[in-house]
Amino acid sequence: MNSDTNTQRTVTIAYGPSFANSEVWNDIKSKLVIPTEIVSITAAQRYDPALILLDHQLTTENNHTHWVEEFPRAIFLATDALKLDVDLILGNGLPYRQTMKLLEMACYQWILKSEKTERAKMHDTSFQYLNKLADISISLSSEDDMLTLLRKILEEGQNIVCCDAASLFLINEINDHERELVFELTQNDSMDFPFEEKRFPIDVTSIAGYVALTDNELNIPDAYELPPDVPYKFNRSYDRRTVVTAPNPSWRFRLRTNKSRSSVCCSLSTERKPAR
Repeated sequence: MNSDTNTQRTVTIAYGPSFANSEVWNDIKSKLVIPTEIVSITAAQRYDPALILLDHQLTTENNHTHWVEEFPRAIFLATDALKLDVDLILGNGLPYRQTMKLLEMACYQWILKSEKTERAKMHDTSFQYLNKLADISISLSSEDDMLTLLRKILEEGQNIVCCDAASLFLINEINDHERELVFELTQNDSMDFPFEEKRFPIDVTSIAGYVALTDNELNIPDAYELPPDVPYKFNRSYDRRTVVTAPNPSWRFRLRTNKSRSSVCCSLSTERKPAR
């Protein structure tokens, strides 16, 4: 079987005990394809196989329909003698050349099936996300009190990204030529700490300042390990004074604007939380 594939996914081929002595398994050279003998559906569950080659023993314990229900993402194979409506039918006795080619086809079929499933999940997630944003927009537009509005923005931001804490920076227009960044509001689900409004110059040396100037969103997996070629830095002393993060914090910044003021929202994930 060709070991050069465009994807780097590991493919486990689970086969029934009657095929254990086939020379096919010894000749699969790819490190990404792992043949594994199974004796039951319980044994298969430990491996979550991509391909399942059924034999008489496996289908005696559980019929084909039960296997499909248990492994909906798998590609099923069987020899012609079993007379099963599987995805691919192999010759009786597993003739070498035909079996190798059909196993390769089954691997690619599984990759395509997996990608289709993932795209469908992404579509569903995007649709739910857009509906949630629409609900949030309606809720925010009906709020007249500024402080309540800002707190709603932070709360809904936390809900969307499932994060532990969030902060809001406002861009204050001092005059026609000068602006400043105001640390306006913060909230944290894990701890309480005294909040103090702070003001900063807007420049690219800070993460929030960079977002405010460039109008670009940043998603930084580890704020303590920034790439060496970025202009901004993470303020460790500020972090220790205000949020006391875990060793690997994750920051998300997004610039939002309205008619009167601009704001930079950031959320800090000290611990990934389930969707609220």
